[in-house]
Amino acid sequence: MSCSLIIDASHRLRWHQRLLSGASATLLWSGWLWLWRPLLKAYNSIADLGVSVTPALSNVSVLGFDEVLPYSVAALLGASGTLIAWNRLSVQRARSVPALSLREEARHFQLAEHELRACREAAVCVVHHDEHGRIFRLERVD
Repeated sequence: MSCSLIIDASHRLRWHQRLLSGASATLLWSGWLWLWRPLLKAYNSIADLGVSVTPALSNVSVLGFDEVLPYSVAALLGASGTLIAWNRLSVQRARSVPALSLREEARHFQLAEHELRACREAAVCVVHHDEHGRIFRLERVD
């Protein structure tokens, strides 16, 4: 068993889905690195000049850093803000759904209450599905 934190189930995808996934990941990583380009240019010019930082700052503004920096910062802050808002929204949505009691949940899935209780207390539980994806049996593994 792999100890990796990244779940890779690409072998389950069709070839065109894998191709689209890889292409979109490459495109998004390229965009992310492009957003960091002005800062990397600034670092490069400062590193070329060595210890003297003041001439490096004037060299950076000649490269067009002043024109690109506000857009890059806005894009980075916008992307970060969007991800934070998305995270908060999904947490609030998850909290707003009331939890079902054991009896209601067993009735909803048409399972025996004792079977559901046993699987809730188990460390490992196997869920059996029919061809339509409905749960028809729970199996506690000890």
